[in-house]
Amino acid sequence: MAGSPRFKVYNAANDYRASFKDASEAAVLVAGLGEGSTIRDGHRSILYTEDANGTAANSYDEVASIVYARLDKKASAAITERTTVAYRCCDGIAFHSFDCPVSPRERKAGAR
Repeated sequence: MAGSPRFKVYNAANDYRASFKDASEAAVLVAGLGEGSTIRDGHRSILYTEDANGTAANSYDEVASIVYARLDKKASAAITERTTVAYRCCDGIAFHSFDCPVSPRERKAGAR
């Protein structure tokens, strides 16, 4: 079963226009909608804004590169945050996380 398209396109008036599975296809519509139109990850996080980040009509592939780079950066930040919580757990600052590098047995024994 196919999932819902990830990339949502909004015009400058913040009206939802369409969704796409590929960022370069979304770039085609953004180029047509003009200045202020956006490509979003879902309906919230803005990944690209026409004219503020470049002009989509110049290169749809360049827009896709920007979008995918921002998604990678967002994913890396989430991984870093999970790891930070895990290490805080082992130092007794926060709760234990499922990806904590210290096993429950070691934690009980007081190892860090």
